[in-house]
Amino acid sequence: TFVTEIILELCAQFGPESFSWLNGMFAFAIYDIQQKIVTLSRDSTGIKPLFIYTDNQSVIFASELKAIKAIKQKALSINRKIIPYFLHLGFIPQPATIYNELEKFASGTYLQIDLTKKSFLNITSQAKIFWDISSAIRPEKNNDEKIAEVQLNELLFDAVEKQLVSDVPIGTFLSGGIDSSLVTAIASRVSNKKINTFSIAIDEGRFNE
Repeated sequence: TFVTEIILELCAQFGPESFSWLNGMFAFAIYDIQQKIVTLSRDSTGIKPLFIYTDNQSVIFASELKAIKAIKQKALSINRKIIPYFLHLGFIPQPATIYNELEKFASGTYLQIDLTKKSFLNITSQAKIFWDISSAIRPEKNNDEKIAEVQLNELLFDAVEKQLVSDVPIGTFLSGGIDSSLVTAIASRVSNKKINTFSIAIDEGRFNE
């Protein structure tokens, strides 16, 4: 609730430009009752899912496809052209989905929807970018391994520490790999509370964590 209040206040005071100041994963909608404008936004790298459907009379958004399908099932058709992408990559790249009429809301963007408009068809083309990966890539190269090691260490500790901010007990998933073990090790170092760890066992051997 506290984080939600901060986002609302940021938007009220500074508008959508404040979305680039947010650190972490998010997908949210803010409704301005007076202006009758809905603002949709999704985190910079698209960790949180957000799907959107538009036609002449309606705009529907949700974090899961099945929520929109429950409302517009008769209007949806399978996007067969995207199936090879799923089989090759293991996921469907944005903005496509398994349905022709549904889109993945683009990461690092926001869209302001004026509810007084007569048509909402193709309004996602009006979405504006607030973060792009090219802006985060430094053009200069670092060829010093020791300096790179220090910088990587600082980035990892900073990222994990920011994710530990919580009003409730938190934990980590241990998959037995390097990344989850590293995150857990750093979390136990920087946290002043006990870090609970969890592993998942599955009968299918190659998926067992």
